[in-house]
Amino acid sequence: MAMTLEVTFADAGVLKHAAETQLARGGLFVAVDFDIGASRTEPHVQLADDALSWVMQAFTAAGASPRIGARLAMILGAAGLQDVATFGVQSYAPPHDPAAAALLAAVVRSLAPTITARGIATAEQIGIETLEQRIADELKQADAVLLLPTVAGAWGLLTDKLRR
Repeated sequence: MAMTLEVTFADAGVLKHAAETQLARGGLFVAVDFDIGASRTEPHVQLADDALSWVMQAFTAAGASPRIGARLAMILGAAGLQDVATFGVQSYAPPHDPAAAALLAAVVRSLAPTITARGIATAEQIGIETLEQRIADELKQADAVLLLPTVAGAWGLLTDKLRR
């Protein structure tokens, strides 16, 4: 039996409880989340990198870890799972891919209240009405690739050591 859980907050106790109550001995626990910290542009595009920074800071301000994907193995290990393994997959959006700017602008749009309320950036700095087009234009002008957040996963086994 396997169990999958999207992890947003780094709490090994919550994972341990979920594993203990939902899995039989020998069951496989799978966690999948993002590592936003791996996102960037290549070459550097200031507006896109600013937007990525706003996103990282907004998640942090809200109490979430934007790099949680990179820590999944440690969290599962701390919860007592055994034989923990990991993976990571990252998509690269070429400069003329309209989804790149659309995705980044949509995330900023959804986090804009937090970004502005926490003083991370002003509404004028964000310019949400034109952000998608400005990002798209700058990516094309720089012939830049947007490296999207890494989808990270980790899995481990529930063994007798975890059960008490």
